Amino acid sequence: MNDREAFTWFLGEEIRVVTAGAVINSNVACPGADTNKYANGMMPLQDVLYEFVRCTLAHEGRIGTNVAFAETGAMSVEVTDDRLILGGEVLRRLLMVPEFAPQNSAEFPQVADMPQEVVGWHLFGSRRDSHADYLTKRQKRIAACVSRVP
Repeated sequence: MNDREAFTWFLGEEIRVVTAGAVINSNVACPGADTNKYANGMMPLQDVLYEFVRCTLAHEGRIGTNVAFAETGAMSVEVTDDRLILGGEVLRRLLMVPEFAPQNSAEFPQVADMPQEVVGWHLFGSRRDSHADYLTKRQKRIAACVSRVP
């Protein structure tokens, strides 16, 4: 799996965390997107984040000048012709992804040891019951990760 595939797969698995469970399949209108690859120019959020954030952050150690943060704490993502604008809540939720990701259970044992119900509250609040499938799959991913640790 190449870097792009790994990044977009990982974030795709955790997209419910980013959207607080409000949206499971989050596509973003992206002007200039390859319509052969993205129908109607609608890109999955994880692809947008790879294009606008991940590459500059990984290769240059900074957020690119084409990324801006909205003044509000809203759960919003907007792509203009040359800029990605993220609401503060999206940024806060993105910061939760590595902490709650099963692949990182060894780095965050306090999260790995949380009962599933508590994790559900942290990630989805009152929407937690609607995401029982994600939480069950997450528990299985944690178990798989833990079994691989020497």
